[in-house]
Amino acid sequence: MYNPRAVSPGTIAAALSLLTRLPVLSAPLLLLAGVAGSGPLWGSLWAVLSVALTGGASTFYLDRLERSGVAGDPQRLARGVELRPLRVVAAFHVAAFGLVSVLGGPPGVRALLLVFALLVVLFAVLYPGMRLSLHAAGSSAAAVYLVHLSGWWGLAAALLVPAVWWSRTHLSRQSPRELLLGTLAGTAGTWASLQLLAG
Repeated sequence: MYNPRAVSPGTIAAALSLLTRLPVLSAPLLLLAGVAGSGPLWGSLWAVLSVALTGGASTFYLDRLERSGVAGDPQRLARGVELRPLRVVAAFHVAAFGLVSVLGGPPGVRALLLVFALLVVLFAVLYPGMRLSLHAAGSSAAAVYLVHLSGWWGLAAALLVPAVWWSRTHLSRQSPRELLLGTLAGTAGTWASLQLLAG
């Protein structure tokens, strides 16, 4: 039975916010990049390795900290109370880019890993004085990469950026300034990474 309260703007915003977290958003992008660069089998393996080294390792690490009581509430990370875990997550991303590069991963996968590493490092360095939205950065990175991969058809992914802005402001999680900074960092970082590695 239809329940109008179950499909409220808050519910939609929360779902969109969850689906546009960088670890969630990066997985299909890395799969597309892997398949485009190395074919279905090897491309999928590159994507699995990349996701395991970034989102998988980060999620496992943060979950262990939370369960042990060291990190406490994950929202404390979002307020910049605990900087060490942010730096460890940034190190995972940098190491993933380095390892996949040394192993000869596809250019698109390396470009995405580079931009994700740059974004997470920038996030960790700017804290606690300034925040950038990794949700906005990831969605704008997705749009830029999909335009690179599929031409003008990829512009449809740009519709994700204002949807992310709406969800994050509706939930009072980020300010327009933080969203703008994330969007600019994701757009510029992805464009530069693609020019450097996937030309």
